[in-house]
Amino acid sequence: MRFYLVVAVTLCASGTNIFGAFQEGATGDMTILMSKAVMDIFAAAIFAMALGFGMNLIVLPQFLILSLCFYAGKWMMSYLDPAAIQNFIAVGGLMTFILGLNIAKIKEVRAANLLPALVIMFPATAFFHLLGA
Repeated sequence: MRFYLVVAVTLCASGTNIFGAFQEGATGDMTILMSKAVMDIFAAAIFAMALGFGMNLIVLPQFLILSLCFYAGKWMMSYLDPAAIQNFIAVGGLMTFILGLNIAKIKEVRAANLLPALVIMFPATAFFHLLGA
């Protein structure tokens, strides 16, 4: 059961998936989700050897989580200024780079620890916008 949760978090709630779904909803750019999908194909094949048929059950939470992120990004698009969108893309790109370091075993970082940066970025952008920066 614990292994299933690790696989579900890896395939459903990784920083790249969540950022990619938000970015596709906000800008229509799906390149991050497509590159993550290619990586997930190979990871899912490896995990399927251990989980067997149970691997098919991961599709449901992945669909729900990424759909919620997509529609939240689409909804937030009407309330955001271009600077906030650019900062969101920059933070997501930095997260993708850090996750690449994690995959290459250069630096050990948990993806869930990076996700608050996507939320903190919006008030920080508004704050700096008020300061005139």
